[in-house]
Amino acid sequence: MNGLASADDWNGRGFVRRALRSTAIIGLLAALVLASYGQFWAIGPFTAGLALSGILLWALDLFVRGLLTPVTARRALAKGKGIRGPILLFSLIKYPLVGLLLYVAVRVWRGDLHRAAAFLSGFILLHLVIGLRAFGRARFGRGA
Repeated sequence: MNGLASADDWNGRGFVRRALRSTAIIGLLAALVLASYGQFWAIGPFTAGLALSGILLWALDLFVRGLLTPVTARRALAKGKGIRGPILLFSLIKYPLVGLLLYVAVRVWRGDLHRAAAFLSGFILLHLVIGLRAFGRARFGRGA
């Protein structure tokens, strides 16, 4: 694999797909470990947190690749529009929706700290996978 293909693979289209796939495998293993220890109550919130972070990453990737490409940015700038509008619209949709989902999760668990911790653990797992991939790349080079 040449340097260009490797850079495109790290920064390009395959990164999010591979990060989501790796996270799903690790999440499944974590859910199996929780089940093996009899912590069935934690599997639902853990999976919900994992799903929320995965959906947010997928939506961000879809938004950036679909609406903020160099071609669409040049086209918008040529028309005198700019690209702040789509970013603002995405933010106005995404953040209230995430806030509503978190509100519903808190109301459903009614202050159960253990379920909230399981949810947060699932949410953070994707971020840990991405961080470890970056660490591996920095430590071991382009092939990591």
